[in-house]
Amino acid sequence: MGDCDSETDSELLLVWRSEEETQAARDLVSSIPSLCSSCEIDNSSENSSITRARNLVSVVKDFLSMTPTYNVHDSNEHMFMLISFGTVKALVSLVLNSPIQCYKQAGEDSIKLFLYPNIRFMPRLIRKHWVRLVWEFCELLYNEDKLGNQHPLYYSCRKTLVSLLKLMGFRNTWRYVYVTEPSETIEKFFPFVEELVKSLCCGLNAFRESSHAKVPTSIRLSIENDVRLLAFFSRYLVRAIEDHVRLKGQSLPLNMDDDFYNQPCYLLEINFFCNVYDDLWIEFIQCLAKVKNDASWPSYLSVLKVLKNFSKLYLNFEEELFSEVQAYQYQMDMLVRLSKRSDDLLWLLEHKNSINPITRDYLLMKMFPEVNFDFEKQHKMLIDRSEILAESFKHLSLGTPKSLRSGLSVEFRNEEAVGYGVLREWIFMICQELFDPKGSLFLPCPSDRRRFFPNPAPVDRRHRNYFAFAGRVIALALMHKVQVGISFDRVFFLQLAGGAISLEDIRDADPVMYKSCKTILEMDADIVDSDALGLTFVREFEEFGSIRVVELCPGGNSIIVNSKNREEYVELLIQHCFVKSIADKLSYFIRGFGDILCERGFQKIFFQNLELKDLDLMLFGSGEAISVEDWKAHTKYHGYKENDDQICWFWEVYSYRRSSFHFLMFNVDTFFVMH
Repeated sequence: MGDCDSETDSELLLVWRSEEETQAARDLVSSIPSLCSSCEIDNSSENSSITRARNLVSVVKDFLSMTPTYNVHDSNEHMFMLISFGTVKALVSLVLNSPIQCYKQAGEDSIKLFLYPNIRFMPRLIRKHWVRLVWEFCELLYNEDKLGNQHPLYYSCRKTLVSLLKLMGFRNTWRYVYVTEPSETIEKFFPFVEELVKSLCCGLNAFRESSHAKVPTSIRLSIENDVRLLAFFSRYLVRAIEDHVRLKGQSLPLNMDDDFYNQPCYLLEINFFCNVYDDLWIEFIQCLAKVKNDASWPSYLSVLKVLKNFSKLYLNFEEELFSEVQAYQYQMDMLVRLSKRSDDLLWLLEHKNSINPITRDYLLMKMFPEVNFDFEKQHKMLIDRSEILAESFKHLSLGTPKSLRSGLSVEFRNEEAVGYGVLREWIFMICQELFDPKGSLFLPCPSDRRRFFPNPAPVDRRHRNYFAFAGRVIALALMHKVQVGISFDRVFFLQLAGGAISLEDIRDADPVMYKSCKTILEMDADIVDSDALGLTFVREFEEFGSIRVVELCPGGNSIIVNSKNREEYVELLIQHCFVKSIADKLSYFIRGFGDILCERGFQKIFFQNLELKDLDLMLFGSGEAISVEDWKAHTKYHGYKENDDQICWFWEVYSYRRSSFHFLMFNVDTFFVMH
């Protein structure tokens, strides 16, 4: 050693110390099973038993404190000792089988040392090995007694396991649970799902069979907790089943017929999972039938979401589930209305028939932020009426999406009026300016001048920002429920929803082109083939005062339109006129619209789940004549009675007004009858 330099001495010392620590750890961990065994058969005095129990907890604590945090191999080896030496099994056996309370408690206290570490600040190196240990405890403690109850320590282990898995993330879990095949993952996760479904069904049954107003809070909380955990574990199980089926060369959904047992992907757990799903389905439908108009029904929509995720695995299950749910549309609508604003219910839109259109619109409107009336937090704008478009554009363009979602406060220069009515008036006025045909941003449909679509004519880059501005304004109008007197043409609406445009869709936007294309398609084939039309695959249009010719496809100038390619010609012409020509403007509009939504990615979902007629009602109103009697019937009087002189005078003055729509604007801040 004397001939070695200091660096070599240091390395040797580290190796020697590592070996010493490893041996000490082995000595400690190997002593735990023997301590547990002696505790189970111990007949010593009470003091001696307590001392031995304390010694057991101390040994476990010492071993855990020696866990290496600097080396992957050492950390893995250290934690694996607990399993290889039978420590985990010994501790669980002591808890379940020892007749002596102090030893049983010592076993529980020892196991709890694995359950309450500061997980979030635990080194990742240790964290992934900890998962395996906690999982071992869960599996060993998962032994139901005759009453179907689990040991309380099992629930603590399960809670810690969930925390660890959440911290590690869904994608990384497979590496952390030490499984190599999806089938092994299925075996590991299925017991949790099975146990939670049984518990949830019992809770739902108890809630359904009792007077729900008198159900103990503990049952409500248990149901909510079971649903939350079931959603968590079932996500892993469903993913594992999907991977297993694909690995076996099969596809989803699975056909659970009599021949399933002979399929390559057959596993007992997959078959049992189907049965578990059926049990929960039956219980859910029975509960759904009893829903009433109060807020006491716990987590029913969350249960349905879990069932929906299950059902994707099996052929026709999802369709059958929601077909049955559709029979309880009133109850579904009630549950949606009673839900919290923070609840994620957008998945219901995949099955729109299970809720009525009004409730569907209610869900869509939850994509917008809640209107904030706190003046201090609102985005403030001072607008000159004579420059309303330019100044509004400047104010909204400078505002961040976050500030605009916080609410708006609008004042007109040299005017005293403030408040929500001014905001609604401003939204209406700015929409009228934006969609004024003279402004050239949007064009009205010749056959219905209340409907608009982006002007296909080229614009400079600066004007594109006006389309983002328009998107923000329309979103604000929807958010504040202001009817603005305009509607979108089908060409515009379909592209907002990510849909394709066909010939029939351009009927209102360009009747001349529609008629021309229709004629080409219906014309006698011989006439078309004679080149009587004189058409090639090009489009001519005016741009900045001159005629521009654009090929609809490569070499289009030399491709003559004939009876065989005329459908392609019409399709390319429509795409160029109504898709390519407004693509940039559309993207700016969508971006601006998304700025106001709670999440930017919602904009396509919003338009995909609306019908054009629904958007018409939101933006334009019903268009119906104002019914004075209906207005009177729904008017509330504060400090007055219906027969007071002032009220009678009010309605008398109204009857002499020439423009009832302006009178409506004066009273409820809109020119149009709301739907």
